[in-house]
Amino acid sequence: MSLIDDIFRRCRSGNDKGELTAQNVSLYHDSPYTIYCEAFISEDKKDQRSPYRELLHERGQEHERHVIEKKYPKLEAISYKKPEEGFLRLLEEMARGAEVICGLPIFFLPENMQGRIDVLEKRTGHASIFGDYHYVVKEIKLSKNIKNEHIIQGAFYTYLIGKIQEYLPEEFFVINRDYEEQEYRYRDYEAGLAKAIKGTQAILDGTEVPTPTYNGAEWPWQTYCNHQALKNRDVSLVGKVGPKMKTNLVAHGFKKIWDISSAKAEDLRKVSGIRQTTAEKLILRARAIRKRELILLDRSALKFPEKSTEIFLDLEGTDQPGHEDEMGQVDYLIGILIRKNGTENYRPFTAHRLQDEGSMFREFMAFMHKQEDYVIYHWHNYERWHIKQLGERYGLTVEVETLLLPYMIDLHKVGTRAFVFPTYSNGLKDIADYLGFKWRHNDINALDAIAYYFKYQKDPKDWRNKMQAIVDYNEDDCVATRLVKDWLQERS
Repeated sequence: MSLIDDIFRRCRSGNDKGELTAQNVSLYHDSPYTIYCEAFISEDKKDQRSPYRELLHERGQEHERHVIEKKYPKLEAISYKKPEEGFLRLLEEMARGAEVICGLPIFFLPENMQGRIDVLEKRTGHASIFGDYHYVVKEIKLSKNIKNEHIIQGAFYTYLIGKIQEYLPEEFFVINRDYEEQEYRYRDYEAGLAKAIKGTQAILDGTEVPTPTYNGAEWPWQTYCNHQALKNRDVSLVGKVGPKMKTNLVAHGFKKIWDISSAKAEDLRKVSGIRQTTAEKLILRARAIRKRELILLDRSALKFPEKSTEIFLDLEGTDQPGHEDEMGQVDYLIGILIRKNGTENYRPFTAHRLQDEGSMFREFMAFMHKQEDYVIYHWHNYERWHIKQLGERYGLTVEVETLLLPYMIDLHKVGTRAFVFPTYSNGLKDIADYLGFKWRHNDINALDAIAYYFKYQKDPKDWRNKMQAIVDYNEDDCVATRLVKDWLQERS
């Protein structure tokens, strides 16, 4: 039996499912319920792939291809029909000492593992089963900032390639959206990886059953997970309780909304990471949700200047909160609702091409130069932060600091200082929905708008209607902001 045949047989024996992958193992720490859903929940419960998710998939594949073409221009692609055939080709390439190997499947079924490594690079300095050389892992990611899940994936593949070549590399690499290559020491992540592998296998075996965390699942299980969290009245329904805080709360017996709402602050302070102020806020949020009642905190926070012109501002950009690293930053729509003398008028400033961002912003600033006696309302910090960045990018920092920033009022800050809302988050959508506002388009959100905008770039004629839907969506955001402001002022 040849060396390749021996390695192939050794790596393909045992559990032929290969259930442990870099993807599910990397989810263990932050989203174990996603692993559970993939293993045990019916396929028909999955979310459909959204336009934004489709765009991410396309961009990810395109980025990987560009990285490989740039770094390894002479590399020839290796084709295969079945995964096991691809794995055999991988072993053949490793045995002949290929300098670079890209995109081939890999197995180590004795430990129930499989995957597909983006890049393997040959290194000298330490021998492997193949000879006086070995291979190191390089993973390619679309994000600008490398996350822990990306690092765990690199560590997983390093462990896997170590099993195959019988030498565990000391380092691995992750390449980001900007083609920057970061080195990581395997030993720094070995313990965390081992815990994630063990935990993921326990979930797959059914010996560990995670509970659903609200907004804690990855696609395509977000809707199902949120539904189950609501059904369970899970503690994560209390705003600001993410996976880590939930784990700590559950360890102290706080599993449901009721457990928090009936707790005392001194009890919650025993939980790691929770101080007095946080404890008090959690209790009030839980009580508001459980009783479905608004709780007044401080009416004096409801102060609004008397101005002849009110401007309600909302921006659409390609780096929405929680997804900042995926597409880069372009602000393509500045929408304002202007209320003056009892009359409202919506005005969009649009970058119809990516390169039009600067001219769009200058047009908006020219409009603001003409305004007098005004105040600008917005929701949370996205608008303020992006306005500052636009000013810096286009040499208008002084104008921004003079015409905009002093007149901007964050209604999120005003509202949450005055009230505890009986909502699962304090986002504009949740608060405005609680107040009875409805958006016109059910098939569009801030993320899908990004996908439609990029399609509009390629084909303005065919995607003109979707671009108009984005403008409608932005106008609704502005109107919702005005609605919340009026509601707050009525209670001042």
